[in-house]
Amino acid sequence: MRKKPNLAYFVGAGFFILALGFPAQVALYYGHELAEWNFVLAKLSPFNWVVMLLSLVNAVLAWRMSPSLKWGVPLQMLLVAWNNGIVGLSGLNSSLLVTQSATLAFMAASSIFLLEPYRGVIQNPNRRWWRTAARVRMSLPLLAHSPLGLSIKAHCYDLSEGGLFVRLAEDLVGSAAEGALEPGRVLDIRLQINHIQVLNLRAKIVRNVKSPRGFYPSGLGLEFLSLSQYQKKLLSQLVDRKMTTPDIQAA
Repeated sequence: MRKKPNLAYFVGAGFFILALGFPAQVALYYGHELAEWNFVLAKLSPFNWVVMLLSLVNAVLAWRMSPSLKWGVPLQMLLVAWNNGIVGLSGLNSSLLVTQSATLAFMAASSIFLLEPYRGVIQNPNRRWWRTAARVRMSLPLLAHSPLGLSIKAHCYDLSEGGLFVRLAEDLVGSAAEGALEPGRVLDIRLQINHIQVLNLRAKIVRNVKSPRGFYPSGLGLEFLSLSQYQKKLLSQLVDRKMTTPDIQAA
């Protein structure tokens, strides 16, 4: 799944509508028309403005599924309950029963972020699957050069638009040469796309897997650096082609 949860858009729209609800209520209560927006805004209290601005902030945070929702939503609940309590006790626009019901409904709708998988995504931004490039299994020959003078002939195990995994030969795993393959090192990669086309890339080692894990062999996880538009386009085409025709192998 690579799509952002639809809940993010629905809740974000809800916060946005809540912000617009304050001037809308004022306009309805005092009988103002749309052209009299300046009179409507003038009747909003400073507290109304605070709640409106926080609603707009939370709308953006919800659309992004930001970890800041951990404080934004509880603060929004507190301010909405406070505002509705003032309105209900004053008895000007609504009764206390109506405002309390509205507060409970808002809290129930906002509490959906406490459910999985949304809670886990908010608590751990690394779980934002929609921001992770799709990986496809693809065996393409490559030549990797380390600044320390090490050159490696290998094959990639999988490829994405943001990086690749290199399957290391057994004689390299645990050898002295592996000191040049520590996380953080930058490699120059020459990736053989086909018999004619070669893609030159720079990549940073983000992990060094010394023993097979699950379906993955021992090898290197690489993240591409400073990709040009041409490189991005070609990588995207490779990934898309592999996803639609899963028989692409090494040249």
